[in-house]
Amino acid sequence: MRRTTKLLAIIAAVAISLLWSKYPDENTGKLKYADTTIIKGNTTLDGNTELIAGLISPGNSPGKITVTGDFTMGSSATYKCELKDLSGAGTGHDQIDVSGNITLDGTLEVVLDGYTPNDSDHFDIIAYGGTVSGTFSITGLPAGWDIDYGLITANTITLYGPASALPIELLNFNATKKQDRIAVSWQTTSEQNSDYFDIEHSNDARYFQKLGSTKAQGTSYEVRNYTYTHQSPSKGINYYRLKQVDMDGKFTYSNIVSAKIGKEEISFYPNPATGTISFNRPVETVTIYDLMGKEVLKKKQVESVL
Repeated sequence: MRRTTKLLAIIAAVAISLLWSKYPDENTGKLKYADTTIIKGNTTLDGNTELIAGLISPGNSPGKITVTGDFTMGSSATYKCELKDLSGAGTGHDQIDVSGNITLDGTLEVVLDGYTPNDSDHFDIIAYGGTVSGTFSITGLPAGWDIDYGLITANTITLYGPASALPIELLNFNATKKQDRIAVSWQTTSEQNSDYFDIEHSNDARYFQKLGSTKAQGTSYEVRNYTYTHQSPSKGINYYRLKQVDMDGKFTYSNIVSAKIGKEEISFYPNPATGTISFNRPVETVTIYDLMGKEVLKKKQVESVL
């Protein structure tokens, strides 16, 4: 039965030519594809997916593969990406469209399918709805071209020619918890006609609102440091991105970074207790109730022992 299913999958170009190399991770539930897997065609992979090794090659010269969840590429995996023309994702070039977060490793193999590189062209080869981490090793990239991880187009990994270079070169972009605040910081190595940065915030990595603005350096070829403090972040995970605006009004978005604000965990011991209770940190107020819900003790400013 497995061989029949495998054959039908290949004929229909559903994309999984070695079906038995796919298995779920018992701990995470993530769908994993082992080293013999070839994922090819126009298809959808449901759920969090990890390509440990093997090959992913969207479409039938070219095409698109959709992942409804997170997507991870292992160090031995290869994404074979065809560039044909400028008609768009799925027709003019290959694309992987991921609804969640994406973690990259392995190799990006760029194949020119009759396409003649132009310095002003760019191709969005991966779209993602969450965050991106990691990078590719790349083969076959046209001379003078480069890869961008979310700056040219937000939530998109882009191959671009030298004439499509960014007005700024972002060295790093970070969000760090500082007590009950979050510090957003970034460095640029060069800027050309850069006017200002908008710092944008989101609770779901999809819908962003402007928090504030910081004046840019205009034109600079030195490392420049920027910081912005979010005074009242939300509980849980906070997402941030930069909107870099040029003096002519054009703008680009950075990749998305995140930081978490959560309540500190307080523990006490022994549990259950019949006498002294010790806490692992000072507590503002301790209230003790009996089994009927009646308050029997309330004490403020408890340092470590009650």
